[in-house]
Amino acid sequence: MSTENTTPENTTPAHITPENTTPENTTPAPAAAPAPHGDPAAPAPYVPAAAAPAESKTFSLLGIIFGAIAVLFIPILIGTAGIIMAIIAKNKREKLANVALIVAIAGTVLGFIVGAIVNAAVQAAFL
Repeated sequence: MSTENTTPENTTPAHITPENTTPENTTPAPAAAPAPHGDPAAPAPYVPAAAAPAESKTFSLLGIIFGAIAVLFIPILIGTAGIIMAIIAKNKREKLANVALIVAIAGTVLGFIVGAIVNAAVQAAFL
C-alpha cells in the first residue's frame, strides 16, 4: 500500500507548475456545442397563446335592464324576470352578475314603492 501525501500541494496535475500558469499559457475550455434539435433541456419555442373566448354578459345586462324597467312598469313580472336573469348570470360566473342582481332587486322593490305611492295618489284624487 502506498502512502502518498495528499496535501493540497501535491493535488495539482503535474503539467501545471507555477511558472506556466500565466494568462497567456492557459487555454480556455472549449465552448459547449449547441443543443441538438429535440433536446429536452433546450427551451421550447415560443408559441402564441390562442385568444381567450369573449366573455358573455348577456344575462347580466338583461338583469340590469329588467331591473331598471321594473321601477316603472309591472315590477312583479319584469322585476322577477330581472332577478332570474341575474341568478342565471351568477351561475354562469359573469362579471356583472352581482350588479345585475342588486339592480334587479332594487328595481323590483322601488317599483312596488312607486306603485303604492301612485295608487295612493290616484285614490286620494278620485275619492
